[in-house]
Amino acid sequence: MTSQEKQQYWSQLFEQQAQSGLTITDFCKANKINISTYYNWRQKLTDIPSSPRIHPVVVQGSCKYPVYKTDIT
Repeated sequence: MTSQEKQQYWSQLFEQQAQSGLTITDFCKANKINISTYYNWRQKLTDIPSSPRIHPVVVQGSCKYPVYKTDIT
């Protein structure tokens, strides 16, 4: 299974869980999914940055090298 297929599979599972009305624990038990794996995948999929935006920030007079800042939190 490719990385993209895995992401799609887990995204579908998260949708199924949300629509099931079951708690995450009960959904995982009913579908024989390790709860740690469920949470790990959920974090992986929510932490994927769409496109990081990096731009230079110039601070007048305090340093001679540019400082780079991202919009990612």
